[in-house]
Amino acid sequence: MGKIIVFTGPVGAGKSFCSRLAASRINDQGLDAYYVRFRLITLKSFFEKKRKIRKVNVKYDKPENEHPEPMNRDRFANFRLRSHWQFPVFAIVYLLRSYLFFLLIKLRYANDIVLTDRFIHDHLTHYPLHESNYYWMYRLIFKFAPKTDLVLILNSSTEVLMAARPRHSQKYLDIVSRNYHALADIFPGTILVENDSVFAKADAALGAVDKLLSNSGMVEAAAIEAPVYFANYLKSKTEI
Repeated sequence: MGKIIVFTGPVGAGKSFCSRLAASRINDQGLDAYYVRFRLITLKSFFEKKRKIRKVNVKYDKPENEHPEPMNRDRFANFRLRSHWQFPVFAIVYLLRSYLFFLLIKLRYANDIVLTDRFIHDHLTHYPLHESNYYWMYRLIFKFAPKTDLVLILNSSTEVLMAARPRHSQKYLDIVSRNYHALADIFPGTILVENDSVFAKADAALGAVDKLLSNSGMVEAAAIEAPVYFANYLKSKTEI
């Protein structure tokens, strides 16, 4: 039976790198694992070729264009959080997308391990999550959503996110980063990995994935301590 592992978090937090690295690691263990981007799931996805990830490249941020287009200079500069009561309306769209995603999983990846970059949790970060008296509403809606096996929230400080995504508004990144932290309170089953080092987050993420698979009897537990093992694995599997 396959597994669905979710990597969620703000832009620049290392979701793509960690999820692709986990897929490569699982493939090396002799299992079938695939990296899927949730926000790009469409009907076309049902006919695309399944591709395994064998190699992960570490790409340091390239210098920004010295003269960026004005409309792209400060993305989300006028960002405003949506009202709590807008969520039930938008939730219909979120649920439809999540069930389209799970239909794809059942038809194309039924016996595989899927590492998904983002999921419906990410839509919540556009709402005022600091008001905990509304948590019941989000939990109620998400009870109707398909269930995943593991959810990892990757987060970093606003300064690190700004360095990775300099065209994004600092206010937007600050609000969204705090909201991702609040997701751990809304959904206690999630694992929050908060660190400014993408390699430290990769260590924690790979450890959580290994624990899930070993507890499921799909792989044997690592023979040596996770931090040492994953440091060696990162060194051997990445190009810097």
